Amino acid sequence: MSKTWSSSGILLSPSDVETSLGERLRLNQYRDRFADDDTARLLAETLSEGQPPVKVSALVLRQWHAKYHPDSGPVKYATARELEEGMGDELRSVYAGMTDSNLMTALGQRRKAVLITRHVARQWIEQYAPREAASSSVMKRPAASGVSEVSVRKRPAAAAGLEDAASRPSTEAAPPAVLVPLIGAPAVEAALGPRYRREVTDLGLGLARSDMKERLGTWGYDVAVTACAEWLRRYRLGDGAKDGSAAIYTLSRQDLQRWYHVEGLRSHALVDRYRAETGIYAHQAHLSVWLKAPSQALEEFDNNEDTHAHACGEYVLQQLQEGKKPDAVVQLLLSQYLVRATSSRVQAYRTYREKRGDYWTAEKLEQSHWEFLYTQVALDKNFVRPGKKALEGSLLEQVLSVRTALARQVAVPEELLPPHNICHFYAEHQEHARLSLRYPHATVVRDSVPWRVVQAYQRTFRGQVLEGNMQEAFKKTEQGEYERAVMVAN
Repeated sequence: MSKTWSSSGILLSPSDVETSLGERLRLNQYRDRFADDDTARLLAETLSEGQPPVKVSALVLRQWHAKYHPDSGPVKYATARELEEGMGDELRSVYAGMTDSNLMTALGQRRKAVLITRHVARQWIEQYAPREAASSSVMKRPAASGVSEVSVRKRPAAAAGLEDAASRPSTEAAPPAVLVPLIGAPAVEAALGPRYRREVTDLGLGLARSDMKERLGTWGYDVAVTACAEWLRRYRLGDGAKDGSAAIYTLSRQDLQRWYHVEGLRSHALVDRYRAETGIYAHQAHLSVWLKAPSQALEEFDNNEDTHAHACGEYVLQQLQEGKKPDAVVQLLLSQYLVRATSSRVQAYRTYREKRGDYWTAEKLEQSHWEFLYTQVALDKNFVRPGKKALEGSLLEQVLSVRTALARQVAVPEELLPPHNICHFYAEHQEHARLSLRYPHATVVRDSVPWRVVQAYQRTFRGQVLEGNMQEAFKKTEQGEYERAVMVAN
């Protein structure tokens, strides 16, 4: 997302936070300051009271953490040895007896996703799993095997098959004779939500409604399959169980909008992209429903005032004034700002801005404020973009410093002085403004031209065949206006 600041200097997006505070927030002292809304809110207050003060909301801080912090994102193991060193004991105790496919799926569905290939899973089973568990997962059982073992082998490799006998001790006690009824997903969440997440779904297990019902039955609770399905959709991820899983989607809202509305990802491709970026396995149907909600729809501009008030207003005007086609600007708005617009709307916006009496064009700067802008020039400063290079980095900083000084000089808001117009002014005038610095003993002539200066310019034309008029003569590339000014200065 492109940089979007409000006029009051508030950091409005995760990318702004990364640019301004990223290195600082990755320090270990802030590691536990993003766990929930309350701790993030305290961090926001701390930042606003610091020196220099930084204004940013708790939500944007948590969005930054989800996108940029090293603790976010999935855990990846490229080899069986890495997997053993990182999770060996846990794999043997929790996932014993699983096939390579089931193990890969379960780890990828953990609350903090662990991404491995099926080849790595197979190698780990062969090299590090207990021998009896490894053989049971890769060898065909004899026909005389017990009923319980056959049922384990014939379970499908999908999520429902991950809650098999290998993930529960065979000596587990039988369920109580009398089960406590729980009606509806909210009741399940209130009674068992944290425990089921901690012991089951956070480990990538029990994600099928039938598995959940069976597990809750062994805990002594009678829950309908429909209630289990609803709980898995709404509460499995739960950001502290706030707003169901939707609260955690909000932390990656801009990325999810981009993948869904701009890149067109759907179904498994969307779930896989979300997991690869955040390390979170989302319920496909629930994520799609959340993205289709009106609150996740992309913003659309209905009038010029909406465009002007948005952070992309100056960007639209700059791109059009630099020669971009309206259709190209529309695509840039969609990809960089997640905003929908039409070609006619952006064209109308340019007309609206340029005809406003308070808008400062490059021509207005030339006519009324050239003298002040000339004083800002130095031999070691550059305000001109080479070619079509973007206005960014140190060049942008120098142009913004001039804008601030000019706004203070003429007492107008900085927003009325587009940086690209200042840059355009210097593209035409920077070299002339430097003449007095390169030739400090030369006399600077303003307003009226003494006869001796006219004669000095006349001498620069000696021996030349003049063009049709003086303007064309000055525009000749080999001896243009600047070159003749240098000859006069000498």
